[in-house]
Amino acid sequence: MDIVLPIYYGNYNEIEGSLRKVYYFLNKSFGNYSWNIIIGLNGPNKNGIFKLCKSLTEKYSHTCLRHTQSSGRGASLSDIWLNSNSDYVSFMDIDLSTDLKHFPLMIKELDNGCDVCVGSRYLMSSNTRRSFFRYFLSKVYNGFFTKFLLGTKFTDAQCGFKSARTDIAHKIIPLIKDSNWFWDTEFLYLSQRKGCNLVEIPVVWKEQPNSGVKFFRTIADFIVKSLELRFRKA
Repeated sequence: MDIVLPIYYGNYNEIEGSLRKVYYFLNKSFGNYSWNIIIGLNGPNKNGIFKLCKSLTEKYSHTCLRHTQSSGRGASLSDIWLNSNSDYVSFMDIDLSTDLKHFPLMIKELDNGCDVCVGSRYLMSSNTRRSFFRYFLSKVYNGFFTKFLLGTKFTDAQCGFKSARTDIAHKIIPLIKDSNWFWDTEFLYLSQRKGCNLVEIPVVWKEQPNSGVKFFRTIADFIVKSLELRFRKA
């Protein structure tokens, strides 16, 4: 399986800290699996981040770097997942807001036959810690806009903790238009519309202080793109 850590740019120590945590977790929990960690760098090579990330791949085995020239997390994920030859593809946000302890259950769901498995911050047994204001806006988006406009069955479009069978990803990704944060919503919505078996699992999720998301701009962008997606024919 391929696990992607998407990166635009950031502090080297923070990136290495997250990579090290994922690396040792996979070593401990997935000894019987063949796995690779892919640092998904996207956009310009700011502050020499390419060289820094490349040095990490030399420090940790089963780790490689793929640089996508186009900016955006979605651009990186589409590029890497489409070029994967593994059975499963996954990604988790570099800040590791979602507790890694849930990852084995996610892979178990794929082993048991589901097509797409995603973490949700809004299931009954989920544990989410974030500011009330951001929690409220996120609930409005996930609970109203995606369900009302798109008729979705899932509870959380944007949790950065997702996995899929690679053959399913190869069918869905060419249909996706967004290359940034809305990529997640498109991927799940199109998977649902194509009849994929989509499973959500509850997660422990803690908001990190240095999120790269411009919240108000992103919400406005999501509303416009949800409307476009709702009436898209293809």
